[in-house]
Amino acid sequence: TAFVGDPDCTFGADGTAYFSALPLHYESAAEPEMLVYRSADGGNTWAAPTVLPFIDREYLTIDRTQGPRRGRIYLHGNAIADPTVDGDQRIVFTLFRSNDGAATFGYPSRLISDGDHMPFGTGNGAILSDGTYVLSFFEWNDRKNLAAALESDKAAGTIKLVRSTDGGDHFDKADVVSEWHECVGWTPGLPFLAVDASQGPFKDRLYMTWPDRRSGRCE
Repeated sequence: TAFVGDPDCTFGADGTAYFSALPLHYESAAEPEMLVYRSADGGNTWAAPTVLPFIDREYLTIDRTQGPRRGRIYLHGNAIADPTVDGDQRIVFTLFRSNDGAATFGYPSRLISDGDHMPFGTGNGAILSDGTYVLSFFEWNDRKNLAAALESDKAAGTIKLVRSTDGGDHFDKADVVSEWHECVGWTPGLPFLAVDASQGPFKDRLYMTWPDRRSGRCE
């Protein structure tokens, strides 16, 4: 393929490396897809990829805890709802999961926002010490009036955090972390999570960063 987008890489509890990317077939009629590679020798060689349906801004997260889902691979991103909702296209959060080292992935789970809200872009995921899977995303306040949101000094939406305590079978209602004022003109960026995986006093503390223009400039 001539173009590749959105690469991501992480390591499993046993040292296996996992790499995902999106082949972008701009110059052909081929269907969009997503590839997941794995390497058991530190990246020197890679197995043939597992091919999955396309999702945008995909992120890999692996459970490295000592819990019952140790080794589970989560792969999430954005997709267009199919069939369309309310007669128009809507972006939905989409999650694939693997329990066999990315050899196979189950049927994807999808979460649709309430009302006229709509996810704009997901950030990475994180795993807490008890195996809770968490991830963040930007969400538009009004998916039907995006241009007005960008031209206004008001918040375009919110940053939310969603969690699952059962390995992605079910998700709690998302919590609002902050208002979100999109950086306009070059790149909106995406939220990014980190979790304190140590045994220290801040164990399981979550940290989140994102670009924001509420001060009048993107910072």
